[in-house]
Amino acid sequence: MPEGPEVKISTDFLKKNVREIKSINIESEPYKKKFSQIIKIANKQLTKKARFFCIGKNIFLELNNKNNLHIHLGMTGSFTFKKQKHNHLSFSTPNGKMFFNDIRRFGFVNIISNETISMKFNKKIDILSDNYDIKTHVNLLNNLTSNLEICKILLNQKFFPGIGNYLKSEILFELKIHPNRKWKTIKKHRYKDICFVTKKITTEAYEKGGAELRDFKNPNSKSKFILKIYGRDKTINDLNVKKIKSKDNRTSFYCSLQT
Repeated sequence: MPEGPEVKISTDFLKKNVREIKSINIESEPYKKKFSQIIKIANKQLTKKARFFCIGKNIFLELNNKNNLHIHLGMTGSFTFKKQKHNHLSFSTPNGKMFFNDIRRFGFVNIISNETISMKFNKKIDILSDNYDIKTHVNLLNNLTSNLEICKILLNQKFFPGIGNYLKSEILFELKIHPNRKWKTIKKHRYKDICFVTKKITTEAYEKGGAELRDFKNPNSKSKFILKIYGRDKTINDLNVKKIKSKDNRTSFYCSLQT
């Protein structure tokens, strides 16, 4: 699944190439069955100038001064100018159509108000947001009393917007924390380190072009981001990597340094 860096790269791609939208179109029968009413409403509220923004793993297109079209990439969503199989939605622009390609059809769209966005999403803890504030983030974690494992906490979008499975493994590797370690065993003075490392790695992934795994290819240029532990047999320091199904029911990669 595309994570925060890949979603922001996709949003940048849209901002660069879709500056005016004439209409939003459904290109497939499966999406017609699921989203025809939503797209009908979106077209009625559509403004000529396209304004996209993202929070965590979520992309938004401003419609009017009240509502937005919420676009989630699901497992395999991406944007392209190419006509190809699995294109399900499109934006008609003066330069042609921009397609939303979704091979596994786990992506979705809906209408969401500015008020709901403010209630559901906290831009101050969105790692890649210009509004990110590490103090606010640390304070949120200070109030978190949980018996859950840190792998689950990192994947919880209420606490770490944009973080997904590959970032989780990369972050915990740098922090030298085992994925299944209980959150309550981590000293509070380490919360700032967790936020700092999360910001550092997520920003590096974004600036270097994202993680080009099975479900994501950078639409602009080949990525230069190097994974240090995720999907590897050995770390970049030549330590053996162990692969487990961690308590979040996802595959985690870790090494002997992590406790």
